Amino acid sequence: MAIDFGGIGKKIKDTASGAVEKGKNSVEVMRLEGEIKTEETRIETIALDLGKAYYKSHKDDHEEQFDRHFNAIADSREKIAQLSQQITKLRGIIKCPTCGADANAESAFCPSCGGKIEHPDGEAAPAPGSKFCPNCGKELAATATFCTECGNKI
Repeated sequence: MAIDFGGIGKKIKDTASGAVEKGKNSVEVMRLEGEIKTEETRIETIALDLGKAYYKSHKDDHEEQFDRHFNAIADSREKIAQLSQQITKLRGIIKCPTCGADANAESAFCPSCGGKIEHPDGEAAPAPGSKFCPNCGKELAATATFCTECGNKI
């Protein structure tokens, strides 16, 4: 019985060529799937931008079919405001009624603009800092521009 080595070689060559071709196809499929994913992500980004633009330009005059969405956004914005107020309170910070800058909740005057900060209980306690007011001697934060006790510009 004679062995046909030529036929075996051809089969090995054909099998190897088929495997290489399948490998090339797999790489091309992965590349194309990557391009599809990129385009899908692009569509999602554009849709998000479109939704934001629509919301911004139609907050007050949107179509009725979008009421649920606009109300959900309004509810979330209100919740964010409430949570932010809680954080501010826990940090001992209030907003200056004159300029809107953050101030220590116990300050009598704003460290940014020198505006008077009214407190319901009428008391203002000293805040820790690293410099002192030349007018009243109050210890101030290193970044203070105005004294929180007397309002004097530093």
